[in-house]
Amino acid sequence: MAGELNEWNRSVPIGETHYFDFDLFKNCADTNIQLLVKLIEKVDETYQAIKNVNAIETKEEGEEE
Repeated sequence: MAGELNEWNRSVPIGETHYFDFDLFKNCADTNIQLLVKLIEKVDETYQAIKNVNAIETKEEGEEE
């Protein structure tokens, strides 16, 4: 891994799991990460459009039926 997260990547043991807020990546200057951010945003935009076209409602986390 190169870029802003390179040092962090070298300090993390293989197999260890971490969770990141998407905003961390949105504010990252690394070109590869920015390409992934654009891809994820496009996938989300397409997902929302498909839901709207097909009148599909999704249950939000914590919401009861």
